[in-house]
Amino acid sequence: MMLRMLVSRSGDDSDPDAPLPCADRLSADVKKLKWIDDRVIKMADQHRCLDFGRAEIIVALANLVHGPLHKRNRHAFTREELFRLLNKDEHLTVADDIARLFLSKFDPQSPLAAAEVAGKAAAISATIEERVAAGSEEGQQLLTAMRDAVLSTYRTNFFVPDRYALGLRLDPAFLGVNEDIGDETPCAHRCCCCSLSLSLSLSLFLSLSLSLSLSLESFALPSCCAD
Repeated sequence: MMLRMLVSRSGDDSDPDAPLPCADRLSADVKKLKWIDDRVIKMADQHRCLDFGRAEIIVALANLVHGPLHKRNRHAFTREELFRLLNKDEHLTVADDIARLFLSKFDPQSPLAAAEVAGKAAAISATIEERVAAGSEEGQQLLTAMRDAVLSTYRTNFFVPDRYALGLRLDPAFLGVNEDIGDETPCAHRCCCCSLSLSLSLSLFLSLSLSLSLSLESFALPSCCAD
């Protein structure tokens, strides 16, 4: 495999050894490449107006709303159809606005107040009504669900230095209910059930390892954990 790069001189030649302004951003993007969905890279490549960050948010939100939308119409809201809708220019423009709202809401330097978030969300809703609703009902529902997902997100690791995969802490009410879980909204602690399950599994593994080690010692057998 051959990589080709176009390199140009920095605008400031006062210190030739100084790192380029984009070096940190490039380094962070390279670290995340292993964990980024192929759709993110493809979207950012096809639409030069998007950077990897906003493309990552758009793809994450589209995957997130797939479940609730699929409950409404499993034929119209397949995962492939969602991304086909997003590739339309009029839809992607609004999706970019939603990604920018996400970034502004959680910007660690100057996060938006709740009233500002609500105001920007209302402006996005108006844009959806003006540009999308008349041409595509499915596109309207998709973008509205993505906007609601941003409003339902409590926290994110997007701005965490040296992070890998993107993570969201979500209001469980956004996921809705169905015939499997009944009429009650999932409890909030279910949002972190994967972490809880991992912790319990790790604790169980350590307990079994300790028990095995003690059992081997009681029979004067060498432990596999011994040096």
